[in-house]
Amino acid sequence: MINDEQSRILTEQSLKKAVIQCYANEGRYPADITYLEENYYLVIDTDKYFVYYDCWADNVMPDIAVYSRNQ
Repeated sequence: MINDEQSRILTEQSLKKAVIQCYANEGRYPADITYLEENYYLVIDTDKYFVYYDCWADNVMPDIAVYSRNQ
């Protein structure tokens, strides 16, 4: 059974994987998470997690962190 921390880590890993996949396919990092949700089928439970996503250039890996809202 997956606990809350493992679930948070899996969510963060899925987000990073989608970002890298976008870069591999398109040659740029996505400006925001919405792009990944619309084009790469990323789903994040925003009731459970807060996502920090800071992309300041399309050729630099964004800063990404996922935090649990219930802490």
